[in-house]
Amino acid sequence: METGQFATLPKSRLTSGQLCGATKLSRGALRLYEREGLIAPPPRSEGGYRLYPEETVDLVEAIKLVKSLGFGLGEIREFLSLLGADGGAERELRALAKRHIAAIGARIEGLTELREGLQAYLSGEDFADDEECAAVARLLRRRRAAPARRSNS
Repeated sequence: METGQFATLPKSRLTSGQLCGATKLSRGALRLYEREGLIAPPPRSEGGYRLYPEETVDLVEAIKLVKSLGFGLGEIREFLSLLGADGGAERELRALAKRHIAAIGARIEGLTELREGLQAYLSGEDFADDEECAAVARLLRRRRAAPARRSNS
């Protein structure tokens, strides 16, 4: 592939490789975002290259940011559609934010219980009868009962 091969592309369009390079996104993730409806499938050049508008860089960066905050792809799709809606989406955006806050709270609560159970275990307490920690206790008992794997190296 020659360096000047893409020189004829309009400056407002990026190939998949250029978009992935600019956003540090893998091609697989880019295709996933297209399949999930987060990014519109771009038009193609005469040579068959996908040609993304430059604004797609900002869109991908926004998707990555929202994803890093713990939103799933469905929530991101909903978020993007609400942002693109003509007025009146403020209530729905607030509802989405409230649902996400509730989900974060539930995760924090679960992780706090897990941390406390593991701390109790490490301090010698037996929490096998605790319904919340029974699965962890069973896992730990199985690990202790399993013969130790020894490497021959």
